[in-house]
Amino acid sequence: MICFLFFILLFNISFTQPVESEDSKDPSGASGYTPKQSEFPSLQPLTQSLPISSQPKDEEKEMSVRPKDPQQKHKHQRFPSRQPFPSVLNLPNFKMCRGYKIHKNRFHTIMFVKFWPGEKCSGITCSLPLSTLRVKEEFFLHGFWPEFTANQNMVCCRNKFLPVDVERKLIANQELFQEIRQNWMSIESCLLALYQWDKHGTCSTTTYGGPEGPIDYIKTALFLNSKFEFWKVLRESELKVEPNTLYDIEELRSVLSKTYDIHPTFVCVDMTSVLEIRICFDAKRNKLNPNTMPCPEKIFKEEKKRCAQKVMFKEFPEYLLNPETAPRNNCPY
Repeated sequence: MICFLFFILLFNISFTQPVESEDSKDPSGASGYTPKQSEFPSLQPLTQSLPISSQPKDEEKEMSVRPKDPQQKHKHQRFPSRQPFPSVLNLPNFKMCRGYKIHKNRFHTIMFVKFWPGEKCSGITCSLPLSTLRVKEEFFLHGFWPEFTANQNMVCCRNKFLPVDVERKLIANQELFQEIRQNWMSIESCLLALYQWDKHGTCSTTTYGGPEGPIDYIKTALFLNSKFEFWKVLRESELKVEPNTLYDIEELRSVLSKTYDIHPTFVCVDMTSVLEIRICFDAKRNKLNPNTMPCPEKIFKEEKKRCAQKVMFKEFPEYLLNPETAPRNNCPY
């Protein structure tokens, strides 16, 4: 009997010992620690990172979490949004590189890429960050990509900058950060500018090197974005380009070449709908204002595979042009 009572006592003690919480464990233990995307400083509460002039009013904050009013159900049917603004669309973040490769050779050219929202937004609901004040009817900035002349892509190159550290640099440079919010904004997944740096910019460090290399790279992409207004030029040219009208691709190329002294290439969807325009640059002599150069032959071959002789531009999503009614997202930039 005494042995039985002793056994019961030991059993109770073993089940009353405190258990270490998973949350209390040291995240930097021997098993390794990968920072979560929520640790990016920009992904803290959005209003903390907005400039004072862009801080939402209390009423607007309430509206973003207020239950939907049944009477408002059809108020904004003309905008292809899953829910009427000012309800905010929750978008995922772009996934940063899983690993980084060593490239022994320097890149031969760096390709500047802008996309046409008419095609991009034709199959998805495009939206703007709350911090993007307004957009105009124009091509949007996609990226700035180092390229080899050979059939080899340069992405996710080994470098000394973590994405989190690059983002801190961007946020510390308030003027640059605001320009990113306005001109390199996320419309389908968050952190577009940082994702472009991580995937492509990391391969540009032989030119955009040093402590301010990432800043110089992003500044150059934004500078070129402001310099090349493709849609405005095409609209005002002798072609008087209109949406949903077929044009000879060589005539479009000629208009842009004469205006900017460039050698543009096109990327199309279903052979006829223009998605992107690409220009190549030689950044070796003047990396902040590089000279144009012909793209590698592989880029022109890609155009031949993806674009017909006659192409057109789908209509720009008009719902993005009105800052009061444009669908908004939760992206910090």
